[in-house]
Amino acid sequence: MSLSNEDTGLPTKLEHLEISGCKNLEKLPQGLHNLKFLEITECKNLKSLPQGMIYNNVFLKRLKIRNCDSLTSFPRGGLPTSLEHLCINGCSSLESLPEGMQNNTSIKELEIQECHSLTSFTSGLWIPTATLKSLEICDCKNLESLPMGLYNLTSLDDLKIGRCPLLMSFPAGGLPTTLKSIEIRDCCNIEFLLDGLHNLASLHDMKIWECPGLVSFPEGGLFPRALSSIDIFSCENLKSLPNWMHSLTSLQYLEIVECPSLVSFPEEGLPTNLETLKIKQCKNLKSLSHRMHNLTSLQGLKIESCPSLFFPEEGFPTNLIVLFIEDCENLEQPLSEWGVQRLISLACFCIRRSSRIESFSELLLPITITYFSIDSMPNLESLPKGLHSLTSLEVLSISNCHKLASFPEEGLPTMLCKLLVTDCPLLRQRCHKRKGADWPKIAHIPRIEI
Repeated sequence: MSLSNEDTGLPTKLEHLEISGCKNLEKLPQGLHNLKFLEITECKNLKSLPQGMIYNNVFLKRLKIRNCDSLTSFPRGGLPTSLEHLCINGCSSLESLPEGMQNNTSIKELEIQECHSLTSFTSGLWIPTATLKSLEICDCKNLESLPMGLYNLTSLDDLKIGRCPLLMSFPAGGLPTTLKSIEIRDCCNIEFLLDGLHNLASLHDMKIWECPGLVSFPEGGLFPRALSSIDIFSCENLKSLPNWMHSLTSLQYLEIVECPSLVSFPEEGLPTNLETLKIKQCKNLKSLSHRMHNLTSLQGLKIESCPSLFFPEEGFPTNLIVLFIEDCENLEQPLSEWGVQRLISLACFCIRRSSRIESFSELLLPITITYFSIDSMPNLESLPKGLHSLTSLEVLSISNCHKLASFPEEGLPTMLCKLLVTDCPLLRQRCHKRKGADWPKIAHIPRIEI
């Protein structure tokens, strides 16, 4: 089946066209020179695009082609110079990309995904150097090389490369030094790719996801000093972080998730300018940085599902504002040794999923705290005795604490605005309005949800 203007009655001045799910469609109309947006999706038998519809269209700004399995190539002549966004996704038979893209003076975003027949960027494809800001190449399982001349993309801000298992390295010349963000996902040869990052003086954001080949980071200051954010996710064989990590003086955000082989942090510690640290599902991580107390800029600390972890003996940084601890079953230190009371700026404290803790009577909280949350503590029987003295506390949330039977005898803070109690049957029974034994302790709170 083919479409023509006569068959469809499409107006020649049409600006926006989406064609989806036409499984028998083999050809598209020749005209429609006023199109600004064209999206073709799930047209399994579409084999080619008409040259007149694409190349001669001086108004086309966005072109998206998705899941067109029979499409093997683009028309000769390339793409219109007006094009700003090109997305090619799920075209498994596509062997080559549009020619002459160096002539495009408008394109800003280029996205290529799931093009499994694509092995390289042909010599006819030169990525435009002046305008491209975002380049994404993902799920091209036979792609062996990236386009030459990447270093000439002086406007490129964001680069994403994912699930290209045969990709060995970046092209000669490396990456543009103006690059601000890079994401590398599920690339077997991750260590070779990382070798090209040290010269990226403008790089601020780096994500490394699902790279089982990453065991360690080469020594010698591999990362750019301008990095402000690092996100490492699901690198199952990563055993250590680089000892030179403390030298990343611009680093403000560090997140490490699902790295089960990671045992400890670098001996030299982390950068003192770090503001947010998140660690999740690192089951063999035994200790945080020995210099944790020196992280004077750290404001947010989230530790989740790290069952082997011990808290640092020196305590937490005193400027912490948010502290979140969940499912850390090896916390054998007495609550009195956690040093939470020394966190003079702490506003939010959440602790969840710990079966070892039976009492909070020894836990001392700073008077600065405004939000306190306790969740899934099946053996918890008592709350902190000093709750009533927390004059800044606004919200108290207690959930899934089946053995918790009452509030402290001293009561709750007079300034408490909101009390949330969920799935705490013994406590709920004592909080019945005007009848429960603990009702006098909570009657002053404006909003109560039990």
